[in-house]
Amino acid sequence: MKERFDISGMTCASCQANVQKAVEKLGVDFVNVNLISETMTVSYDDGKISENDIIKAVEKIGYGAKPKNKKNLNANLKKRIFDIIIVHSNLIRNEYYAIRNNKYFIKSNTNLGGTEESIMEFFKKYRNTILKYAFLLFLMFFTVYLVFKNLDINSIDKIKNIIDKKYIAIGVCAILLYIILEGIILKQIVDAQYKVKARFLGMKLATMGFYYNLITPFASGSQPMLIYVLNKYKVPLSEATGIITNKTLLYQTVVTIYCTVFFVLNIGILQTQLPGVISLVILGLSINAFTIIIGLLAILNPGKVKAVANFLIEHLSKLKIFKFLKNKKGQVDKFIEEYSTSVKFFMTNKKLLIKTTLLTIIQLTAYFSVSYWIYKSFDLGQGKFLYIITLQTLLYMAVSPIPTPGNIGANELAFFNIFSTVFPKQFLGYAVLLYGGLVYYLILILSGVLTIISHFQIKEKHHGLKNRAKSEI
Repeated sequence: MKERFDISGMTCASCQANVQKAVEKLGVDFVNVNLISETMTVSYDDGKISENDIIKAVEKIGYGAKPKNKKNLNANLKKRIFDIIIVHSNLIRNEYYAIRNNKYFIKSNTNLGGTEESIMEFFKKYRNTILKYAFLLFLMFFTVYLVFKNLDINSIDKIKNIIDKKYIAIGVCAILLYIILEGIILKQIVDAQYKVKARFLGMKLATMGFYYNLITPFASGSQPMLIYVLNKYKVPLSEATGIITNKTLLYQTVVTIYCTVFFVLNIGILQTQLPGVISLVILGLSINAFTIIIGLLAILNPGKVKAVANFLIEHLSKLKIFKFLKNKKGQVDKFIEEYSTSVKFFMTNKKLLIKTTLLTIIQLTAYFSVSYWIYKSFDLGQGKFLYIITLQTLLYMAVSPIPTPGNIGANELAFFNIFSTVFPKQFLGYAVLLYGGLVYYLILILSGVLTIISHFQIKEKHHGLKNRAKSEI
């Protein structure tokens, strides 16, 4: 039997070879993997090997596989969602007793033609993703609940009349400036290291970065996603990693110095008014400083990094689950060398370094000023700009070690404690609500919408390149 498969996750010739070897081990008659078209042709005895065996072999090594001639769940998202809605409505209407008796089935008269299996496969495949988003939604609703719990609902109309909306509008503009500057900085770094022909690339990277920052713990999903996107635009993996590392190190260094300066200048007042927060701020500053130092050491001494990496490869490859690392020393050494060169280029390019540093300072000032514009909207008096900026930097550092996605919950709790010295009690809950709305939900919604658009554009571009490559072959 001869069958074609779509293969996902391949980025280089090494990936192609890995997939080829994994399928060959099954004892197939013939296998050919095409990196450009992301397809695989397999000839096999269906009496000995099944289609599912081939898919599992590919998935086991970290790639995706689906039969070319069959619909895949990822390519049919709308139908899945529609089916889920139909099933859900039928369950509510017709299956009450089945659910009560713990019998999870769908009656044959629903006419969904195998939807039950599709749904179960869908939830099984995306279980971790569903759980992550469920946890995120829980945090959102719990945070909103805590905030509203501290509000006097009867005073909402009165508060609405008090708030000066032009200052809220300035706060919104500050957030928009923060996002736009992120895109400009990223574009500057990308253009300096690798020419990419793409419209609004900086903004695409910025919004995607913010989105995955806000939905993953410790913002852990942002950097891998941006590296992946750059790689889709034909930037080599080592170069893409170097570019994103440059941006991350730049931001971490500037924000750490920025917060340290404000912290030191106001240490006397802080010791008097917020002694309990100081230890959390020092912890946040220490973690950021440690991250920067490790990153710099890896750049300045790539030989040591190579030695450590090779040591790990040598010992881990002896274990069954890490056998794929065998004979990878050369590839790893090349990657580290290219990565180090990329980062060093940025650090030695003084003009680029100065320009991006200044832009980052302006970007951070825009972000940290949001609390001040909220303060001004309540008509609470003049001045206090630098002091409120200081409090905002303290809040940022105090919550940075907190692992919740986008520091949701931690941000609001810290605001309650830190800004209680600035906002009267009757306004504090409303100030927290406005703050969370601007620095989290506004960025989440904007970046989420733009991320979806960007993903579609990248997918279309990728398919266009594949089709062009096919026509040239």
